[in-house]
Amino acid sequence: MKPLIFYITFLLVIFAIVPSHVMGSEYSYSFVHLSDIQNLQYKPIAFEKTFSEIESLKSQYNISAIFITGDLTDEYNGTSGSSEPYQGAQFARYVTAISLTTIPVYEIAGDHDVMTVGNYAAWDRYIPSGSRKHNYSFVFNDFIVYAFGWQLDTDTSLLIPSTKTDMIHVLAGNITKVPLILIHPYFTYETPFAGDRFPIAYDLLDSLPRNAIIMSGHAHNPLQIGYMRQTVYNNLTFIEDLTNPQDWGYFSVGRLYTIRSDGSHITEITVSDLYLYPNFVIYKAIPYNLDLTYNVVPPVTGFSANVTSGTAPLVVATVNVESITISIDSTSAGSGSKVVIPVIVSGASNLGAMDLMVTYDPSILKFSGAEVGSLSTNGMIESNGDSPGVIKIGFVDSRGVTGDGTLMTLTFNVVGKKGATSKITPQVTGVKNANLVDIQTTITRGGVFTVGEGGKSPLSIVTVAGALCCAFMLVIYQSKRMLRKIEK
Repeated sequence: MKPLIFYITFLLVIFAIVPSHVMGSEYSYSFVHLSDIQNLQYKPIAFEKTFSEIESLKSQYNISAIFITGDLTDEYNGTSGSSEPYQGAQFARYVTAISLTTIPVYEIAGDHDVMTVGNYAAWDRYIPSGSRKHNYSFVFNDFIVYAFGWQLDTDTSLLIPSTKTDMIHVLAGNITKVPLILIHPYFTYETPFAGDRFPIAYDLLDSLPRNAIIMSGHAHNPLQIGYMRQTVYNNLTFIEDLTNPQDWGYFSVGRLYTIRSDGSHITEITVSDLYLYPNFVIYKAIPYNLDLTYNVVPPVTGFSANVTSGTAPLVVATVNVESITISIDSTSAGSGSKVVIPVIVSGASNLGAMDLMVTYDPSILKFSGAEVGSLSTNGMIESNGDSPGVIKIGFVDSRGVTGDGTLMTLTFNVVGKKGATSKITPQVTGVKNANLVDIQTTITRGGVFTVGEGGKSPLSIVTVAGALCCAFMLVIYQSKRMLRKIEK
């Protein structure tokens, strides 16, 4: 038994402390794209939830940056009639919201943020490092980021020549990096969005020397919260991403990019829709490949909805996405009894390792132990319930688990009184497949345990057994008396 526990502990330590790019040839990281978040100025809880929810995903997805492509405030809207003091309060509200995440945030200005093109007086005063965030660039992992400030005087404007020249120079100096372009205006205001671009977008595309990702905002309509596609232009492949929820009230949405790299080039790009408020959902993971120049995937109209107003649907289609659901069903048992509670997995595909934390009310239940469930034929498990109300569990299966069923069972002693209830809530803190590759999407659902009628204690069982024995002896005694009477 001791060698088995040692082996499981060793594996769990390896999973916890060794980065994926050390254990294998590839590693992954993520970043988030937001834009046109000005409506959140009027719904502080939505503003705060936006960044706290992204922060909650930081460890699971290795989120390394948040990119915001303009319109942090709702003041100027391309005009000069607004007052800077009021906008200062909005900038301050934004800075308070981003303080809820430890992830680096990179912004560009939109037409709601600056009075006129090139006027960064308020921006420089309030935005962290604002004076270095007008038209700027930096290396970000496999990417070279170029971020344009507000550029559009009219709908027919082109890139400001000096900024275009600067971008071309920066990209030429980082030829091993993929361009990641942040720009506020790009797509036009079609309803629904169909892919037409502003002249400034074509000026940008004509200036790009290689495949790139272009993230934008600005355009909006009441039918869609965004638009995304992979396409070819000038024999180059581009991922074009528009995100803008401003016609949808206090909705907060974005996109989650997950990048897989072998250290020399990007091997996979996956993009998911990210709903942050009022509901928190990661949805519709779509793979992209910047190496493609032929057989390009068709346009993907993310966040589309067949309505003209109201609430965006959380599910707009049935999509085959690799995801795992961990759930614990509601159940009940009597006080003084033992109860075995299954932890159910749905949608597992080659599941190799999982770190799980389960919380419960220690005044109702007392944790006894955890065992591998029937779905795993080669699994091992280690649990730690030393902290009342919290169980930390490590599960490994070198052959991988596939399918739906009981992944593990948790045994408790019921110590609460009849009618008492305890939530039993699972929280997945890490998942890998049998090849040690992160499984990115995990959904958890908890249950409620209710203390029912009291269970049979050992004393009551002895008492019942004794009564039955006495009854049996009495039957034998009466039978013998009847036999004697018959003989006489």
